[in-house]
Amino acid sequence: MVFLYKLILLIVLISIFSTSYARSYNRDNFNYHSYKAYSAVGFYTEINCAAVDIDHIVSFSDAYHSGASDWSDFKKTIFANDRKNHVPACEYMRNLKADLTPAKFLQKGIEEQGEGFKIIPMCEYVSKYHDIKTKYSLSFGNNNKLTFADCGLAI
Repeated sequence: MVFLYKLILLIVLISIFSTSYARSYNRDNFNYHSYKAYSAVGFYTEINCAAVDIDHIVSFSDAYHSGASDWSDFKKTIFANDRKNHVPACEYMRNLKADLTPAKFLQKGIEEQGEGFKIIPMCEYVSKYHDIKTKYSLSFGNNNKLTFADCGLAI
């Protein structure tokens, strides 16, 4: 009886440890397969970039913290390589945006670049972001509702 109790306790402890370990954010779990950008024009600025790369409109971190933490590695790979979530971006804009939500991206741009900073296709960007979050049933809890309302979208 004591042996069975210890065995059950060990199994429970292993499952708790495994679950908490598996739930920590790790970018590599998304298994993204990079490819060359299809345009030298950055999506956010609509100008030719000195250096262009693919940017995920909804970042891995954003996705992870809004529902993807419960996904299988296979689903994370599907998300990471979904080209509807990709845009060409100038390297400096990609670095500026990082894992930010649309409202935070715009705010950070204004803080770092000045009041004249703007994302040229703002509502197109917000719409694409909304579409990806909706497609993958991700939460909008970390988003500003006004940003979406300004583009005619409800969250």
